[in-house]
Amino acid sequence: MMGVRAQQKEKTRRSLVEAAFSQLSAERSFASLSLREVAREAGIAPTSFYRHFRDVDELGLTMVDESGLMLRQLMRQARQRIAKGGSVIRTSVSTFMEFIGNNPNAFRLLLRERSGTSAAFRAAVAREIQHFYRGTCRLFRNRKPYAARLYRSAG
Repeated sequence: MMGVRAQQKEKTRRSLVEAAFSQLSAERSFASLSLREVAREAGIAPTSFYRHFRDVDELGLTMVDESGLMLRQLMRQARQRIAKGGSVIRTSVSTFMEFIGNNPNAFRLLLRERSGTSAAFRAAVAREIQHFYRGTCRLFRNRKPYAARLYRSAG
């Protein structure tokens, strides 16, 4: 059980992540986010940001991890629907569209942030994209010969 202080710290950390996600848009990338703007939207002083994250890159890594987790959870649900007899292609496409529709800024983060920012950030984005690719290939495994080749190529 977390103490009151730990709960408040986690709540503030969560607010910072949500504030950063909410500032992403079609016109605004993660690299253009301002620590001051994120802190303001989260309702804290800019200097308090550093109690929760070492720097903006660490905030970004947290956002990438959360985006990947959301996507993996949806892929797990897709595998369950397919196991119950759902169409592989229809389920795959609807799962991906569901992710985009429900998490547009997480999608933007994973799609756009493959260049710029830090090497660790770019590597985290690449890792999440690779997880998604492999997960999608697993959905098709043993369905058709070309799908089996696709799965094997995913490593």
